[in-house]
Amino acid sequence: MTTRPLTDSQDPHSPGTPDGLRLCVRGDRCEDATTHVARSGVTFRGGAVLTDPNHQFCPTCQRYLSYAFTGFALDIADLTLLLPPTMEIRYRDNEVPVAPRVKKGSPLGFRAEPWTLIEAIDAETSAWAASVATEVDLPWDRHALHHMRVGARVQLCATFLREWQPHLLGLPEQRHRLSTDTDHRHLRYRVTTDAYGTWVWRNGTDAGLLFFDLHQQVQALCGRAQADGARMPCPKCQRPALVREPRRNLAVCRCCWHEYTDEEYEAVRDVLSTAFGIPT
Repeated sequence: MTTRPLTDSQDPHSPGTPDGLRLCVRGDRCEDATTHVARSGVTFRGGAVLTDPNHQFCPTCQRYLSYAFTGFALDIADLTLLLPPTMEIRYRDNEVPVAPRVKKGSPLGFRAEPWTLIEAIDAETSAWAASVATEVDLPWDRHALHHMRVGARVQLCATFLREWQPHLLGLPEQRHRLSTDTDHRHLRYRVTTDAYGTWVWRNGTDAGLLFFDLHQQVQALCGRAQADGARMPCPKCQRPALVREPRRNLAVCRCCWHEYTDEEYEAVRDVLSTAFGIPT
């Protein structure tokens, strides 16, 4: 049995937490991470200060989590493109016409990382969607989900989690079946074993941190951590971080993670073009 240690922002008695302040649980990976002064007087970089006692994530990180849920279906599609072809490649020896067909291996080596991330996103979105549905007393057909394709299942579960995100982050400790004994993602959580299998115990805050990590791992693996194209000032935070994402038919600010429709993006671009002569 293993237990995940608390971060400074989760433990009110930690010597690194400033007195009277609650920080975003993402720590120095928070989207609005700032510099704080610890009780000992040491300066450290930590999460944004929380003003709502019911939340463990800052508003910007909550918007980024919604963005991640929207992109999980695209993540599955991009990861699938990184897998080697599954078609059996066969050939016949030209010198011996009657030679039997010989099965050849794939010319590309198998990449474990994309397949591992696909399985992880599929398993986690399915498990947490079922937990949220149980918590809010909504019908959830696990049998029908099991017979869906991976991409469709992830899109359905991720969309459901985005719509019920506050309930997801507020979930108490949940018990989920451990898919494999070699899954190192669960080593930081409490794990128990009984006659029915091995179980991992996590709450809604753990789920949020896990989905952050999965989405960022996909971005790093697929080489799209940085957005392409010119960036414009965001109307919300005024930072030059607004970029268009054509594959998702929206524009996103990479600082405050506010989302804009194509029409809103075009309106912002027209205003900037007229006022400051920014080329369109």
